[in-house]
Amino acid sequence: MAILYALVARGTVVLAEFTATSTNASTIAKQILEKVPGNNNDSNVSYSQDRYVFHVKRTDGLTVLCMAEETAGRRIPFAFLEDIHQRFVRTYGRAVHTAQAYAMNEEFSRVLSQQIEYYSNDPNADRINRIKGEMSQVRDVMIENIDKVLDRGERLELLVDKTATMQGNTFRFRKQARRFRSTVWWRNCKLTTEDSYTITGRVRIPASTAIGHAAKFSNINVVLNGGQNITFLRPDGYFSFHKVPAGTHLIEVYALGFFFSPVRVDVSARHHGKVQATLTETRRSLTELVLEPLRADQYYELREPFNVMAILKSPMGLMVGFMVVVVFLMPKLMENIDPEEMKRTQEELRNQGVPSLSSLLPASR
Repeated sequence: MAILYALVARGTVVLAEFTATSTNASTIAKQILEKVPGNNNDSNVSYSQDRYVFHVKRTDGLTVLCMAEETAGRRIPFAFLEDIHQRFVRTYGRAVHTAQAYAMNEEFSRVLSQQIEYYSNDPNADRINRIKGEMSQVRDVMIENIDKVLDRGERLELLVDKTATMQGNTFRFRKQARRFRSTVWWRNCKLTTEDSYTITGRVRIPASTAIGHAAKFSNINVVLNGGQNITFLRPDGYFSFHKVPAGTHLIEVYALGFFFSPVRVDVSARHHGKVQATLTETRRSLTELVLEPLRADQYYELREPFNVMAILKSPMGLMVGFMVVVVFLMPKLMENIDPEEMKRTQEELRNQGVPSLSSLLPASR
């Protein structure tokens, strides 16, 4: 078996790995991950260890590593690493930047096992060698036919006919090579377009609150991921965000006079861009991405109407009420006091230098 071990890591954090034999490849691979430069530059390097070679491919912060025998060369292991990188990114998308160690190991280790078996044992894995083999067979046939012609003394016309046939075979092989190159190019274009999707939604303002409805649509902004992308509404209220990668995003609507709940949008790469939306304010899931205002915004404080009870309950009202009680009720209360007792109390207050209460109040009638 040409390839014996493989792993996928983000920096030094191993996300998935698989080994086809009992070796210390995992320990050596982790040591190599620590030595790989931590910058964002893409690189393809190989490290030799005894009879094995560790091949490392680093692209966009994601490292794919495999251990292969020396006889496997470099072409097949790096073709394997490129295939694993594309499958991993297509399956997990943006989740690879935040996943914990071995978070994808249970699922993706089976993919590693299948691809190791394919690239190690299937001759079709190395298409260049297959084409070279077919061309070598054609060359052998040409040499054999020429030898037979010379040995048997066949006519020159027959040799010309066979040469033309072999030339036709050469043209067919050249056409197949061009077709193969075109197929690879279109596959790369397809992988590039499949990594991005389109989010389409609609903003709807209820008719009961839509004063100046048409004018408000022209002033509504829809923002993706805190300003990463901003779009405006079409006349029918719809909006679109293009080339959005798979993952979790936040959509916010800014409209004068209305408050919209931010919406969490999950774009699934596994389900071909399926969108799931949830309102962050109410935790309510949306079957369709139709956004409505939760409430109308009030920019000014409403003036309270005139209220008599509020005036009476105020400190000034309570003070006036107390003075009215003192002025009108105290004389009535003084009439019920014993004159002798009243006179004795006034005499004591006078001796103490305190003015009498009767001097402060109007005379009782």
